[in-house]
Amino acid sequence: MAKNQKLVNSFLFAGAFLIASLLFSSCGEETSTIPGVSHEVPFALGITDNSGGTHNGASLLYVTFGDNAKSDATHVKSVRTNSPPDIDGSVDGVWSNAPASNVACAPMSGNNNIKTATLKSLHTASDIYFLVSWVDPTGTKNTRRHRYSYRNGTWSENDENEDRVFFMWDIAGAGDGRGTFKDAGCMVACHGEMHPTRGKADFWHWKATRTDPVSYADDQYGDSSGRGNDDGSGAYDDNGELPVPDYQAPNDPGANAPFLYLNVPGKPKAVPYSSRGWKNGDELAAYVNKIPSGSRGDVYAKGKYNDATNTWTVEFKRALNTGHPDDAVITTP
Repeated sequence: MAKNQKLVNSFLFAGAFLIASLLFSSCGEETSTIPGVSHEVPFALGITDNSGGTHNGASLLYVTFGDNAKSDATHVKSVRTNSPPDIDGSVDGVWSNAPASNVACAPMSGNNNIKTATLKSLHTASDIYFLVSWVDPTGTKNTRRHRYSYRNGTWSENDENEDRVFFMWDIAGAGDGRGTFKDAGCMVACHGEMHPTRGKADFWHWKATRTDPVSYADDQYGDSSGRGNDDGSGAYDDNGELPVPDYQAPNDPGANAPFLYLNVPGKPKAVPYSSRGWKNGDELAAYVNKIPSGSRGDVYAKGKYNDATNTWTVEFKRALNTGHPDDAVITTP
């Protein structure tokens, strides 16, 4: 009898241990569904106006997750959704579910007079989305970077740049001798040497001329060796080197197409350049747009410019975890 009781007690103990283990394990797996759990991930924001270097922005912001997550001038609350927006530069109704953060934009490298940017964020189980809007201080939609013009038998390029917006994220302890990105933002992980001197950072770089026409941003990185492009091919190539371009629109000369495309679904394919038939004032795009590949093509982005209000609105989308070592992993609770 005593032997049987011992056996019963052993089974009861084992069963209790198993149940407790399962409950403990379950609690760990279900933290994302516990009301009030919050989490934040640091990032930086920069915006240019017809410039390659001069930009205003915010050195250290946070995207926040959870029911009780902060939403203010430095915290952008990301709201979970099952109906994500289309990445087309239009503000879909689902964006009304996300609170707006009005972020003060300070001079970071020169001063372009961009004062404020409005940010929103949404996420699904697999992807994160951002909506960024700002008023262009010069009232110009700069999408004509280095555009070629023809006169008296010669092509020349203009001195115009493009409007841009970029995000910066920490991958692996990015920073310099003054501190880390997580503590001090991009001022110690990008400014100074223009790249981290230790660790690694991730850049999402939307460019109004070079990436927007195919609805992408340039996915790039920075580390102690400098700044570079992620593995793969980008959303654009130079249209040759002057004095002779490589491509023209299929209905050139004289089409003055704002952009040229290679193998982009729904877009006319550029054809090899011919020197015949051009007239003074004809123009060509200085870049040929294409669908990016590999890790360099991880970030979708599309902008629209409102001529009445001089406002850019740009939408971004990227996987929370791309699986690529040159990308930051954005974790949710």
